[in-house]
Amino acid sequence: MSKREANKLANQTAIQDAALKVFCELGYDAASISDIVNASSLSVGTFYNYYGDKESLLALLVDKILGQTRTALHQARSTA
Repeated sequence: MSKREANKLANQTAIQDAALKVFCELGYDAASISDIVNASSLSVGTFYNYYGDKESLLALLVDKILGQTRTALHQARSTA
């Protein structure tokens, strides 16, 4: 992985982690992009480089969490 790819992944992870934290603390409706950016320590421009809006970020997080849940359920069933 190149340094640029690693930085991109680190930025996306920081934004996603910050968004999850902010959504849990404030609730989705009350959370703003500024709240997410402040929690991530990145810039607003960086946020918009990766995500068009708060809704698309939420959709990505939901898909990611559902995927992790499906994997965990599958593993639990296969070892039960």
